[in-house]
Amino acid sequence: MEPTDTGIWPDNPQATSGSTVEMFSMWIFIFLGEGGFGQKEGRLTFTLAPRLREDYFYNSGEAGFTLCGGCRVVYHNESGKNT
Repeated sequence: MEPTDTGIWPDNPQATSGSTVEMFSMWIFIFLGEGGFGQKEGRLTFTLAPRLREDYFYNSGEAGFTLCGGCRVVYHNESGKNT
């Protein structure tokens, strides 16, 4: 399957399998937790509540990802325990 001009999504949206969607769902829960975008008192909110095991962190005690294609998020886990 060849990517579209964006290089991100397949031409046929139905080509994304259920297992792929489930993997993304788990990744979102692991890195964002039950947080994410929400609304409180009519204002947009964003909360991070990761559920990362200790072995997700590099030896430096950091784990990170790029949010929305341009915002680097890095978690620092100095205790070395699950978050």
